Order: sequence, then C-alpha cells, then structure tokens
Amino acid sequence: RHRPKDSHHDTTPFFRKKHHRPGQRLQPLSASIQEWAHRASITPRPECNTRDFNASKSLGFGAELILCTVSLESGLGRDLWAKELFIVSHPPRTNSSNRISLIGVLQVGCTMEVAYVSWSATGSQRKWRWNATCIGNGRSYMLPVRSMGSARLRSSVEESVYEEGALQVRILIDTGSQPIPFRYRVPVDGERRARGVEWNQVLGQLRRKLAWDYPMIEVSWGSFSDCVSQWAGESDHWDLLIALGVQDNVENILPLRQWSTQVPLSKPALAVASGEQVTSVLSQLNGFRLQTWRPNFLRGAKLKDAIQTRDLCANLYARGSVDDLVLAVTMLVTKYVLEKGLTSSLSAGRKEAILMWKKCKQNIINCLLDTNCRNALSCMGRCGVNDQVCTYRCLTQWESPAFEAFSLCILEKNNCLGNFSAIPTTPTPQVLASFRGEPMSQRSAEEIFFGWLNRGEKWSWIAVAGQNPAYDAFPCQHQLWYRENRNLWYDPVFQVELDDGRTVWRRRHYRVRHADEPGTFHFSVCDNGVVSKEFWRILDADEDLSFAIFYYTGAASAAGLSYRGAIVTSRDGCWPNPGCAKTLNRIENSLQRAGIELWEMYATKNRHCSCDTSGSPPPFHLPSKATTERRA
Repeated sequence: RHRPKDSHHDTTPFFRKKHHRPGQRLQPLSASIQEWAHRASITPRPECNTRDFNASKSLGFGAELILCTVSLESGLGRDLWAKELFIVSHPPRTNSSNRISLIGVLQVGCTMEVAYVSWSATGSQRKWRWNATCIGNGRSYMLPVRSMGSARLRSSVEESVYEEGALQVRILIDTGSQPIPFRYRVPVDGERRARGVEWNQVLGQLRRKLAWDYPMIEVSWGSFSDCVSQWAGESDHWDLLIALGVQDNVENILPLRQWSTQVPLSKPALAVASGEQVTSVLSQLNGFRLQTWRPNFLRGAKLKDAIQTRDLCANLYARGSVDDLVLAVTMLVTKYVLEKGLTSSLSAGRKEAILMWKKCKQNIINCLLDTNCRNALSCMGRCGVNDQVCTYRCLTQWESPAFEAFSLCILEKNNCLGNFSAIPTTPTPQVLASFRGEPMSQRSAEEIFFGWLNRGEKWSWIAVAGQNPAYDAFPCQHQLWYRENRNLWYDPVFQVELDDGRTVWRRRHYRVRHADEPGTFHFSVCDNGVVSKEFWRILDADEDLSFAIFYYTGAASAAGLSYRGAIVTSRDGCWPNPGCAKTLNRIENSLQRAGIELWEMYATKNRHCSCDTSGSPPPFHLPSKATTERRA
C-alpha cells in the first residue's frame, strides 16, 4: 500500500493506533518503547515481510529480534492488524494461502517473552484465531485464543519493561511474636508443633512463589525495631513497604517518630494485623494516611479504595496461606506501584459491559431472573481482585444452569472481559520414578489413579489434606477415576457448606489424557461455564496404596486465573500411618519437590460423609460402561 505523494514521511520505527483502517497511517509509539530499544542496542533493519520500518537484534541462536507493527492481508478482503508485536525472524513461514505463522516476542507480566504466533481462517465461518505460546526465563505461557469474525487482531502488549528484581518490596516483622495465622494443620511430631512456623519460613516461601510468577518483584524483610528507621531514610530504594503483625510496644513506637518526617505520603506502605499506633503511622496509600475516624461521607473515592484495600489485605493475611500473601503483595504492587495489572479481574467497565450486552443479552436477562444466578453475581462482587478462594466458594454455593450459560457466553465464547491466564510451568517436580519395583509407566500410573475403586470401595481415593485453599479444602472429597470406552475420566465428589449451615454434594467431570511422560496427565473441565485446563503429576504412592500424593497446576484462561495445588489421599480419608516418622518424612519430602511445605497443607474434614444435611447420599454413580481395567 503506497502512501500519498504529499504525505509526510514518518521515519519513526514503531507505529500504533487504536483503530487502523486500510490506507491510514499508524501513529508513533510512546517514547518509552523507543528508549528501551535504544538501550537494548537494537539496530535498524532495512526490510520486513510485514509492514513499514523495523529494528532487529541477534539473539544468538539463529534467530533475530525484530520490532515492527504487523499489518497482513487476511485473504478475506480485510486487514489483519496487531499492534506492538515483536517478531523473531527464522524467517516467517507461510504454510498456506490463509495461514501465516510467525515467531514473536510479547511483553507478558512486564517481562519480555519469546512467543510462537499463528493466524488462521477456520472454515466457512471466516473467523480469525490468535494463539501464542510464550517461552522465556525458563517458563512457558499460553496466551489467549481470541475469535473475532473478520475483525482486526490486536495484541495486548504493555509498554513498560521490568527486569528481574526491579520492584523492591520491604516487609517489617515483629520477631518477638509468632505469625499466628501460619501453623501446622496436619499431624506432626510434638516438637515441631510446639516450635511452630517461623517468620523466615513464611517469608522465604513468599519470596519463592513470587519468583515463580513475578520475577520482577524482589522481597526482603527485617525486624521492625532494627530496620524501620533505616528503611525510612532509604525510601528511594524501595517501592512498597508492608508491616506484618507488628504490635505497639516501647521498642516499636520509638522508631516511628522518624517515619512521618522522612517518608513522603506518595510512598505506598501498609501495616496489616498490627497495633493501632503502628497502623496509624505506617499505613499510607493513594497519598492518604488511613485514619479510621473520618465518617464515610467525608471520604473521597481514592481514600475509600485505599481503606477497602487495607481491609482486604487484612482478610487475606488472616487466612494463613502464603498463596493469599502472594495475592496481597501483587495487588498492592498493581494498584499503587505499577498502576497497571499484574493480576486479572472479573469486574467489567463500561466498554466490557457494552460488549457483554451485545453478545450475551439473553443470558444476562435469564441470569437476573434466576435467584441463584443473582446471588452468585452478588457474592462474587464482594470478592477481591483475583481472589480464587472467595470466587470459587461463591460458584459452588450458588451454581445453577442460568449462571453456567451466563459465564459460558461472557467468558468462554466471547471473552468479554479480555482476561487470559496460563498454566504455571514452575516448579517442575520429578514424578514418581518407579512403582512396585518397575519403572513408572502409563499402566502403573492408571493403577495408582484408579486406587480403591471396585476394590471394596465406591471411590478411588479420599483426600486427607490439600495445599490450595480454594479447591482442596472442601469436606469429604472423594475421587473417582475410571475408564469409559477408551476415554479416561476423573470425577471429584465433595461437600459444600452453605451460608445457612447446610451442606450439599457437588460433582465435577474431568476429561483426562496421558501426557508424554509416564505419571503425568492433562485434565480439562467445564466448571459452571468456565473451562479449566490442568496438568497433573503423581509425586508419590505407597506400594500397598495406603496413600498417594498428586500435584497439579491449572488455569481458567478466560477468567484470568491460574493456580497450583497438591493433594494427599488415602483409602479412608485418615492420615496414613499416624505417628510414623518415616511416612511423615516421605510425604514431606515429596511435597518439598513441588515447592510446598508441610505447614501449607490444610487438613480435610472427613466427618459425616455418608450424607449431607438433607439426607442425600454422595453421588457415586458411574456410567454403565465404566471400568477400572488398566490399559495394556
């Protein structure tokens, strides 16, 4: 496409405009991207297979990093456009007239990642799909699949680049007090239970889990009495300060005098589960000190938001879960340091609301007319950003066909909220190497999964303890693994405690496929209209099947949620060989391979599992063709 003769020739190598039409020039990108390219020593490249001007840099493994704006002919008479796309040239391959494959680089979570990107037209419907798998820093991400009829394609690339450890988070602790929310919830020896969980264990685990998903955040901690004065004078060296469980005493109050004079209000800081004086001095968000004496009608929008954030962080801390601490830290960094999202959200703005009404009008009306669906939306509206524990409890309490159709249309079919999330790829624990004296195989893996089903029990396993508070803490978790025809299935059956004290049974239906490595599996399920994909590993199993340990990672991409978890199971739901130090150490070592400490596990309530409050027995029914025969 040729520009008009009298048009001004813009030699800026990066182009961007929200709505691009054929023949229209793309506007220059912001200066931050240009400055980053200059610092990265990316040199101009004279030619490009896509559009306009490019820059490139050798990556040292036969590929080149090219910065350009992509504008491709779709073959349907429309332009296919992607903004701020970074291409790695091998060079690009053309597989057919309606499919173009490129190797690219996208900014995901404020880091640069190598990606494989492809566009293709699907049949007579003429819909374009965008698939990208990002690999970088030893991790892999699956970016969203978007389907838009003959629409231009846009990539959601952030403009800021953060190196590893670029965002400094400082945590102040009171070494004289125990972190009460963090404790052993499973049977351990008396000495370990008396010693409890120490701050160094908790914050060390926090640092490890942040490094898995958010390497740009670096966490350091120290005693309140020793570090608060020093860090107050070094406010330019940290981005966020958090005080956890610091109480009002003489040693802690004296260092506070320097805080208000040395640290500006623009620096975000928050005291959680701390004394009144410590909280009143240290808590400052959105440029306000979070004093509680002001009545609501005197509080502005920013102050109300800061107070809600403080209360939410206090609730997350009280749960005693490192995963909830990770959520609290990333939420604070997102809102008050970056001012752009590291976490996804299920809330909708004006643009998203218009799209939802346009695409799913009838589903929205049906949901508003259904009591359970309205209650589910109201319940989820009270949850914090990306709070999987609260969100999933709302779903399981108020599930209904109307809500399933509502979420299926808005999230899965149209992705109206624009969320995406990927299955975490770190850590990668080693699966069980051998079982009953033989190397792990698909047959032996199925032997472990099927467990006790049709061997005197109506279930394969009963969960004893779980790591993920959102999905593993439900009472009476029965696992049913079986084969129907040639397909492998997993049906968890569990109880849900309602707000009124009643309990009801819930059941899910997962499709299971063997992965490449024996002892690993791919799972997929549609849960209340939200599709989740998971990757499971068998960490350990006793030869007599007295216990088994499973580790999983998963993501609900359209909901913007990713998660990890581990489950310890047994035949009867009781802790295997209680009081046996050898068994306890074996379970602990298996969990540590997956980066999980024993004090992170939640004991499952396995009482009154014969029926719920209405007297209904658990739904253990299997299809008529279900079998537990192992594949040869």
